[in-house]
Amino acid sequence: MALCKTEAIILRSYNFSESSKIVTVLTKQHGKSRVVAKGARRPKSRFCGGLEPVTHTLIVYYRKEDRELHTLSQSDIITPFQCLHSDLERLSYASALCELADRLSPAEVENRALFALMLETLGAMESAQPEDLIVLLWFFELRMVTFLGFKPELKTCIGCRRKATGNTLGLSLAKGGVLCPACAVKDADACALSQEVLIYLQHLQTVRTENVTREPPPRGATSEIDNLIQAFLKYHTDDLRDIKSLHVWDRVHSRLPTGES
Repeated sequence: MALCKTEAIILRSYNFSESSKIVTVLTKQHGKSRVVAKGARRPKSRFCGGLEPVTHTLIVYYRKEDRELHTLSQSDIITPFQCLHSDLERLSYASALCELADRLSPAEVENRALFALMLETLGAMESAQPEDLIVLLWFFELRMVTFLGFKPELKTCIGCRRKATGNTLGLSLAKGGVLCPACAVKDADACALSQEVLIYLQHLQTVRTENVTREPPPRGATSEIDNLIQAFLKYHTDDLRDIKSLHVWDRVHSRLPTGES
């Protein structure tokens, strides 16, 4: 058993016994881990608010090499992300990031690039315009799959290896990349992909976090972009269903009178 001290992002927590909680964290040093916070449900718990999802913390825990559940000793907040927690729409998108990282990240595998990506994206969501929140989600999803080992090929046709250009492109989920017009017509299962959307996806795949929202998505293409990214994720992962965090926002937003969103 080793005593570990590392930065972490709280992804999920749930009650465990009458006094404790189990918390899923994305740590900087050991990737995704699960810890038990004994006594966390008690009124005078030493953990206070340091176990809330969408929180950047410094944790100390006893790590057991042959176990999937470790013991949390301390959790101190580094970045509370107050703007995210005080706005339901922002919190919904931030929670979607946590949900994706929880579902798709392998346990106990160090991935500092993913940790940095998530921290930067959460920070960007704090000050982003509401219409840019979904753009930051797309950015996170495309970068996350790169760090997890199944990056989509968006520059060269996955079929003939030529540069993918034209107005009737396709996206092959099975082959994991873009198809030129000639190859797209041969693949009945390929998703339709416009040239302008391809260029925008290439932008999201390569841009730095601070510059993501400087280039808006093509007009009227929000559904196309979102559907393509979700289709790719669902095809290449075993544990990705609908993102529950965004459904919460959709339900609340649909009940709001016009002008209150």
